[in-house]
Amino acid sequence: MREEPAGGPVPWCMMQWLTRLRAAPIENLLLPGGRVPVVPLLVLLPSWISAILLDRPPRGDESLFFFYVTDLADPFTLLPGLAVGPLLNTALSQVLLVSGLVLFFGIPLERRLGAGRTLAIFWTASIAGSIGGAAMIHAAQALAPDATIVERAWDRAYGGGSAGGFGLMGAYAAGARSSMPWIALFAAWEVMAWYIVLQNLTPAFHVVAFAAGMVAGRVMLAGRLEARPTEPL
Repeated sequence: MREEPAGGPVPWCMMQWLTRLRAAPIENLLLPGGRVPVVPLLVLLPSWISAILLDRPPRGDESLFFFYVTDLADPFTLLPGLAVGPLLNTALSQVLLVSGLVLFFGIPLERRLGAGRTLAIFWTASIAGSIGGAAMIHAAQALAPDATIVERAWDRAYGGGSAGGFGLMGAYAAGARSSMPWIALFAAWEVMAWYIVLQNLTPAFHVVAFAAGMVAGRVMLAGRLEARPTEPL
């Protein structure tokens, strides 16, 4: 059987992943030598605990460890939200999405790059997504201050690891033989999620995070694709 780098075309990746998962479901969630991956533990353990214990702060009631669009003007409130916010999930649907992204994309990246670089991609994408998404909302507020969707985004508490998870997806796509199927999958997901569930400006954070993950992935994966070919999960 021919080997392809992790993040190959979607049909090949999905088929190989499902085949290997059926054959050895536990081994495919581990690193070489049976080692437990670090990234899912560090990201998902606090994410699940917070999803069980926390509720999203109500509008107008700011919490230090969540991210707010208005924090861009105050670095003292900005930094805690950027550092801790990605680990604070407040809904089951949110933490399930984060879990899927971290397990599917984070584990193969950790196999190839190690835990430190993979976590760096997660937090880089989270920070870039937060700042970039907030900047877009600031621009939208200047252009259409009375728009309902902008008003809802302005004083909302943002938290959770979805931006970082989509950053891992972007880094995974950067190592693909063809990145376009993964970009198309991401775009289709965001359109579907916005239409069915979100109907807010959260996709702005995801788009920036995905792009930041692709850039970070290109940089960190340079020179490693030929040296260390791996399969999805």
